[in-house]
Amino acid sequence: CLDTQGGAAVASQRFAIVAGSLESGEAATVQIWIGSERICGGSLVAPRVVLTAKHCLTRDGFTVGFGPRGTDNLVAIAQILWAPNRGGFLWQDEDLALGILEAPVDTVPPYPVPWTGDALAIGDPVRLVGYGDTERGFGGVKYSTTDTVFAVSTYEFRAEGNGACTGDSGGPAIAADGSVVGVI
Repeated sequence: CLDTQGGAAVASQRFAIVAGSLESGEAATVQIWIGSERICGGSLVAPRVVLTAKHCLTRDGFTVGFGPRGTDNLVAIAQILWAPNRGGFLWQDEDLALGILEAPVDTVPPYPVPWTGDALAIGDPVRLVGYGDTERGFGGVKYSTTDTVFAVSTYEFRAEGNGACTGDSGGPAIAADGSVVGVI
């Protein structure tokens, strides 16, 4: 991962929410597990639906967990729905998936999702939340950071700042109004 400090690229030694802070809120952010291995993050967007990255849900057998370590209230993913492949480079513009949970989660309010398509503009802040390893070597604990949107297109936005890396994939990108506007 690369972090930029004073305009110079600095390589991170671990995969991380770069320069993030411990996140005690964002209850609808989930950790995705396969067995005892943490895979990715995700966002509860309805009582039985988790939004994540397509590359995070590649086979059956996943569970999601809530809380600061993603180990609370574990629920199995019963069905996976992938965004259609439109022929982009790798998963560009189509790296989205929905995990349909085996049972509803009624104890955590889901994130709102704006359906109008105009949730972000250049210069807007976007918060990234994930469970990936930090630059200090810790992983499996919820961290967050805020970046600034610098480009918006039909299918994606780009943000710059502290950033996120592997292990944070699939976690929420949250607009200032608290809605999920994308996945890491």
